[in-house]
Amino acid sequence: MTDTTWNTTLGATDTLSESRSTLNDNFAAARKLTVAAITVSDSPYTAGDEDVIEVDASGGAVTINLPALASSSGQVYRVSKRDASANAVTLDGDSSETINGTTTRALSSQYDSVTIVAMSSEWGEL
Repeated sequence: MTDTTWNTTLGATDTLSESRSTLNDNFAAARKLTVAAITVSDSPYTAGDEDVIEVDASGGAVTINLPALASSSGQVYRVSKRDASANAVTLDGDSSETINGTTTRALSSQYDSVTIVAMSSEWGEL
């Protein structure tokens, strides 16, 4: 088995359970979530290759700038506001790009979260 293909030929000493275990181990190693912990001192923050963005806005409002859709095909972000303050966490589409039809998306309460994916014409919420 290689990193990109599944070899369906089992050797004389291989077993299906060993092959499945190897596949699961390789998948887990290849797909670990990356997390960015953001505070007001990082704002405005430009989202990059991370999967999860956890925000502590207790020190002030935080803006998360989303990358351009043209360079983000299929990118998925999970953004979460972790603190109980009244300060908002605002996701802002690049230039005039939208998130479900609006240029920004705010998270205002503790544990508010959103999962968004880069689609061809806008960021869509899952």
